[in-house]
Amino acid sequence: MDVMELVISAVVGIGIGVVVGMLGAGGGILSVPALVYLLGQTPHDAAAGSLVIVLLSAFTSLLAHSRHNHVNWKGGMVFAAGAAVAAFGGARLAPLFSGTVLMILFSALVLAVAILMLVRGVNGRSQEQKHIDGEEPVVATARVKNPRAWKIIVAGTTVGLMSGIFGVGGGFAVVPLLVMVFGFPMVEAAGTSVLIMMISSVSGLLGRIGTPVEIDWLIVLVFAARSAIGGLVGEPISRKARPSTLTIAFGVLLLVIAVLTALQNI
Repeated sequence: MDVMELVISAVVGIGIGVVVGMLGAGGGILSVPALVYLLGQTPHDAAAGSLVIVLLSAFTSLLAHSRHNHVNWKGGMVFAAGAAVAAFGGARLAPLFSGTVLMILFSALVLAVAILMLVRGVNGRSQEQKHIDGEEPVVATARVKNPRAWKIIVAGTTVGLMSGIFGVGGGFAVVPLLVMVFGFPMVEAAGTSVLIMMISSVSGLLGRIGTPVEIDWLIVLVFAARSAIGGLVGEPISRKARPSTLTIAFGVLLLVIAVLTALQNI
């Protein structure tokens, strides 16, 4: 085991934990590229290891978010139920894709979500500024009461498949879905997403049992331990920052990851 690999795991792990705690997402979309391009793992091995990292860091972040009542437990569990089934199926499908194809699809998906979040963040910033200037009050997104079952099924299945195939917790898709489809405030969406990420990650790992992947447990556990510490730092930031700032930061993060991943594989 290379000592430098352990150092990289520790440093990057802390950074990823901060992102997960602050935005309620980002663990998997950072862990997978880091494991592949910084630590030399195959995309499939990195996907499996990433789920372990996301699971542990999300658990730590969930504790912090729950203390401040930022977790919608009922809505999160209903959403996660559908995601878990799809995540298991997605994990069984993942070996059908080559590593290069897997990463290209990954970058395209992240790019699409990044654009959506940037647009929403810029619009939100404009509304907040008008409120500060006294021109108009901030109008919060209306909470969707009793959303239609088909929306929950489609959203949960989509997130679960992404989690299972790409080895991500799904938070990068869960947060915008909770905000844009179900009307969650950004802070509550971030808190609820870590619950969904945990459940999807467990299901994705179970789905990989018996598939030809190898998890480098020392690297992954060092990564995860530091990520958990970072999560404790990130969560207070989510309570202090403006919602539009979090949304824009989330979008920029996804955009950078999407572009860099695409350039490495095309």
